[in-house]
Amino acid sequence: MSGEKLEASAESSLIIAKALLCNVMGIPADSSFKTSTRLEQSEEINEPVEKWTQKALANRKDLKF
Repeated sequence: MSGEKLEASAESSLIIAKALLCNVMGIPADSSFKTSTRLEQSEEINEPVEKWTQKALANRKDLKF
């Protein structure tokens, strides 16, 4: 694939990823935003995904009654 095609593909993927993120955050897909911090790995992941999923769900305030 040529450099131009790779760049176009990357830009397309970025647009899709931003729209999906907006959807998850519950804001319009065409919203403009900037991150305030850089995401860095804070700890090594040695546990199964299922455990992290349970942990994430347990910390979701919108799912608590």
